[in-house]
Amino acid sequence: MNAAPRTATPADSCNLSGAIDALLTATPALP
Repeated sequence: MNAAPRTATPADSCNLSGAIDALLTATPALP
């Protein structure tokens, strides 16, 4: 997963890996 923040793009909508990465980036780190 990239440490740098990223903006959701239309391509991510069709990219499962990109979608997961976006969710992980938007989700706070769990303890």
